[in-house]
Amino acid sequence: MRLGIVLLASVVSLSPAWADVVSNFDLDAQGWTGITADLPGYTMGAVYAPTYVPAGYITITDPNSSDTFFRAPAAYRGNLLQYRGGTLSWLTFSDYAPNYIGPLVVLKGAGMTLVYTPTTQLSSTSFTPLSVTLAPGTNWAHAGGGAISVAQFNTVLGSVDELWLNAETYFGVVETVAIDDVLLHSVLPVGVPEPVELSLLALSVAGAGLARWRRVRV
Repeated sequence: MRLGIVLLASVVSLSPAWADVVSNFDLDAQGWTGITADLPGYTMGAVYAPTYVPAGYITITDPNSSDTFFRAPAAYRGNLLQYRGGTLSWLTFSDYAPNYIGPLVVLKGAGMTLVYTPTTQLSSTSFTPLSVTLAPGTNWAHAGGGAISVAQFNTVLGSVDELWLNAETYFGVVETVAIDDVLLHSVLPVGVPEPVELSLLALSVAGAGLARWRRVRV
């Protein structure tokens, strides 16, 4: 029976954790900060606290001529491979009618900087839902240009040092940008058994172990 228990434990350990990461800002800024960065190097400049709005969101007011971003806390960094093919979504608005199309999402890791830049400006002066797929595609590129391979994207997702969301929507140092309901959502990767299938597999392994134990005892 010991063999069955060992194999069962191994199978259960393969069951993936599909927990989403959520920031709803109901009570505070939940570790998010504001930063500035000069493009195209994406070197992080000043770091400062965003404004928490009791209605349940945070804002950043453009401090200077550099691009401004919301910087994600530790829950959105580290090994994020379980979110490959998933989505990063949030709500945002700007108090000035947007007229600047800058980087929407920045991922840094493994010595690489990956940037998602939309074709059109997606923000507006009222809360607007945005969503970015965490997989290489038309709008993803290396900082400074260049297509991203699947292997490179997975390498960065496996070791994310920084995740930034856009807070720069207007030419000039005037706008205040808000975000709310940030969601890092996982989807089940192809080739990984569904949880029900994992449970059936675990039962099968346990049964095989029990049968083997009985044969040895006879």
